[in-house]
Amino acid sequence: MFIGRKEELNFLEDRYNSADGQLIVLYGRRRVGKTELLRQFCQDKEHIFYTCTEIIDEKQLEAFSQRLLEKNHQAAKYITHFSDWEQALLSISELAKDKKIVVVIDEFSYMLKGNNAIPSILQKLWDEVLKQSNVMLILCGSAISFIEKEVLAEKNPLYGRATGILKMQAMDFYSAQQFFPNYSIEDKITAYAILGGIPHYLKQFSYKYYLG
Repeated sequence: MFIGRKEELNFLEDRYNSADGQLIVLYGRRRVGKTELLRQFCQDKEHIFYTCTEIIDEKQLEAFSQRLLEKNHQAAKYITHFSDWEQALLSISELAKDKKIVVVIDEFSYMLKGNNAIPSILQKLWDEVLKQSNVMLILCGSAISFIEKEVLAEKNPLYGRATGILKMQAMDFYSAQQFFPNYSIEDKITAYAILGGIPHYLKQFSYKYYLG
């Protein structure tokens, strides 16, 4: 069961319902619930969800290409993967010709560490094609300082291109206490004091261990 994050979901829905292309940067500390939020948001929408891993650039491009080509992409008739990042990222617009599509690139910092030219490639494609397309591209990351310095900072190619920026924070008490519907108010406060507002920990908390 998905709990809380109404403001964050509303933010994403508003951007999704906006005209033209959307470029969203969503980031926050690990375990704060970014991936779960995005999966909840995407579940009733046409989407591609790609999670980057710490692999060499060539393998990252192959894996990303395969995820795109799985979506009945016309290019799948002729190739098994795109030859470069420009072709791969440009091909997203082909998938959105007849309908809006959400493309999530999770752990985006791993992609950039493998190829630091990607922001400038994406900036060029965004300015020339994608911002007029029916695409909602979401760049998600857990490396907060990296995202702020290498994606959002003024010196970087993508500066000023994002149509929405969301830094996810830990849940407040009102949302966190919903993980424990059978607790007394005192126990809810104690559990929140122990765990904070991190959904990953809240979901795993066992009452029997809390009781000792």
